[in-house]
Amino acid sequence: MLVLFNIILISYQWMRLLYLLDKLLKKKEFIRRWHVKPHITNMMRDTHGAYEALFLYFANCHEEEFYKMCRMNVRTFQKLHNLVGPRLQKKSRRRPLSTELRLALYLNYLGHGDSNFSTANFFRVGRSTVYGIIHEVSRVIWDVLSPIYLNWKSEEEWKIVAEGFRVKWDFPNCVGALDGKEIRIKAPPHSGSLYFNYKRFYSFKLMAICDAFLRFTWIDIGDYGSLSDASSFRNSSLYQALEEHDAGLPRENILPRTNISLPFFFVGDPIFALKTYLMKPYPRANGLTNEQHVFNNRLSRARQCIEVSFGRICSKFQILEDRLDFKVDTSVEIVKAIICLHNLIITEEMNAMEYDEPVINAPNVVDFEGEEDMEANDDAVRQREILREYFTSGEGQIL
Repeated sequence: MLVLFNIILISYQWMRLLYLLDKLLKKKEFIRRWHVKPHITNMMRDTHGAYEALFLYFANCHEEEFYKMCRMNVRTFQKLHNLVGPRLQKKSRRRPLSTELRLALYLNYLGHGDSNFSTANFFRVGRSTVYGIIHEVSRVIWDVLSPIYLNWKSEEEWKIVAEGFRVKWDFPNCVGALDGKEIRIKAPPHSGSLYFNYKRFYSFKLMAICDAFLRFTWIDIGDYGSLSDASSFRNSSLYQALEEHDAGLPRENILPRTNISLPFFFVGDPIFALKTYLMKPYPRANGLTNEQHVFNNRLSRARQCIEVSFGRICSKFQILEDRLDFKVDTSVEIVKAIICLHNLIITEEMNAMEYDEPVINAPNVVDFEGEEDMEANDDAVRQREILREYFTSGEGQIL
């Protein structure tokens, strides 16, 4: 009896061993060869990593190359690091990556649009670490910088913005230029055609307003790419506030060298509805008078500020030149961080008197081939007529 029991016990143990072996083979479990890959150890990073080998050298000896690497000068980088550095500090049993390295990696990644693989090898960190840094730093930059560089303005601040448009672009009472941009992304799973836009690629919307110095003053990000700019704007909280006269804009202001008082307004392209708070060009479906041509040219010069702003963020942060291969939420966080960085850089350059003035010429085609929109009310039409007459009068024309 005892012999039979031992035979059964041994058989069970063998069967159990065979079962576990079969399970292991089917799973094809990955066995780590290294705890840390040899080329991303601290020693290799300190010797050959881009932070130690290039970043510190450029910061101390070659500011032009530093600007190319980080898309900002050393002074602006130091200010940015002072603001976000405490939120990037890590605690670990192993030596954590420094906050400056994490920020330098992030800026280089956005500035050059490199792949995750090349950035990881350039800075001698893991690929998963790069993804983590991109996600975390984007969120921190938005949380810290947006209240400083993208806060909604007071009435007095809007008047300063309007003065900028009057002085630089000869368009009084204008408090911003409005437009939308498609941010290219990979097709989100199970989204169908929601993000597929008229340009035949997947995207989400970036709706934005900028001031006369190309700094963004309002953004709305993440709406479906299949929607038009006008539909996305109508879905925004700003549109509702403007419709209810609750956006905090100044009421009215007198046009220079006249006693004519008009509301403050934004300028946009013909796709938007004509409102007292949003001026747009005359359509040329029935032909345009000379005065209407003058109005369209003046409005187009002011409106092109937002197009130049979009162009600058794409040329400076070349990650936007290609598709964002992240989850939609992460892509939105990246764009929001880029907007804050753009405003920070321009503000610092203006404070240091290093600002590169935009050159905006009137476009060859400034007129809209179409009919006037049906949403325009009498007050908005009358306001545009007053501006048209003002721009061709002795008080308002450009000499």
